Amino acid sequence: MDDVIVLGIVGLLVALSLTLLSLLWYSGVFASIDVGTGKPPFGKLKLAYKFATGPYKDTGPLFTELQLLAPDLKIFAIYYDDPKTVEHSKLRSMVAGVLAEGDSKVDKDVEKKLLDKGFKSFEIPSVDFAVHAKFPYAWDLSCYIAIMRVYPKLDNYITERQLSAHPAVEFYDPDIIHFVMPLSKQEAFYVPEASYTEEPTEEPETDGENGEQSQDDKGLSKSQSSADEKTRNESGEDSSSSLKRLRHPSNAPTLYHVKQLDRTFFSPSPLRSLSP
Repeated sequence: MDDVIVLGIVGLLVALSLTLLSLLWYSGVFASIDVGTGKPPFGKLKLAYKFATGPYKDTGPLFTELQLLAPDLKIFAIYYDDPKTVEHSKLRSMVAGVLAEGDSKVDKDVEKKLLDKGFKSFEIPSVDFAVHAKFPYAWDLSCYIAIMRVYPKLDNYITERQLSAHPAVEFYDPDIIHFVMPLSKQEAFYVPEASYTEEPTEEPETDGENGEQSQDDKGLSKSQSSADEKTRNESGEDSSSSLKRLRHPSNAPTLYHVKQLDRTFFSPSPLRSLSP
């Protein structure tokens, strides 16, 4: 009798373990994450968006509202600030529904419904250069796992190559979350409420009366040129073409602070908003 009970307990534990592993696999815990540079998975977009100021974890209701009003639209979200340097009450973000991709036509009825509810129109041009990664989107848990796994990899990739990539974009396909950080046309991702400003470029320090650049600055310039060349080679850009990289605003969620995005308790579930 005791042997039967022990076998039953062991069998139950094995079944629970297999179930947990299956759940984790389904949620993307074991999914490979490849970060690269190139054209993002979307082109020109026509959006209907709402802007938000405050903790990123509080954007859940915007996802809920959007999905209830237009459940067939893909979701496009942008996070503008780094919560390590900006007060959480001042963090800027936007959540949008994709009304049209490329040259596809806008459903005027859907557009009117959203505009009547306070959404605003915005267009994003096609971008040729961006840092991007993707993650399987199975259900709510996938979002938590994606945020914890993808952003650190993006951060490392951007930091190692000394890139200025901003803002942080999430594009939701039905079964994939695309994480994109533009390297070109970055200002085009800033809605009017976000007030994009380009950080002024500082002049290098000089030594002596001749205004000669210091050795440290020469070394930095050489390092930056090397990093730019490496990125151009990876993205397939030849040396004659220019990769436009605006210097990021000081609050942009990029480089060392990407992984610090304060959305541990945020889920873009269409029918669920989480309390702080």
